[in-house]
Amino acid sequence: MTRIMRGWNDAGMAVERRWITLNEGDTLRLHGAAGLRVQVAALSTAAVPLLWLTEEGEADDVFLRAGDVHTLRRAGRVVASAWAPLRVRVAPGVAVSAAPAPRGVGAMAR
Repeated sequence: MTRIMRGWNDAGMAVERRWITLNEGDTLRLHGAAGLRVQVAALSTAAVPLLWLTEEGEADDVFLRAGDVHTLRRAGRVVASAWAPLRVRVAPGVAVSAAPAPRGVGAMAR
């Protein structure tokens, strides 16, 4: 049994295109997720979903609303916090580019 568990723990995580429901105040933590895409969707029209992303090594945080997509740029820790009930999906993305991504309060104005 130890051998099976060791092999299981050594395997990489399979990223699937499934939605995760987060309630207000819930937190999702990722590590080593550079290049993955984070997408946000509303659960209902009652609340405006807002996801707050903090990437280790980035000077600014990112705020995503329903329909927004952000490609993670760093391989360090990522903390995503829901400010209202929402659905989030983490999916494989494209190669990380040097192009600046929407950041901080300015990203909320979209």
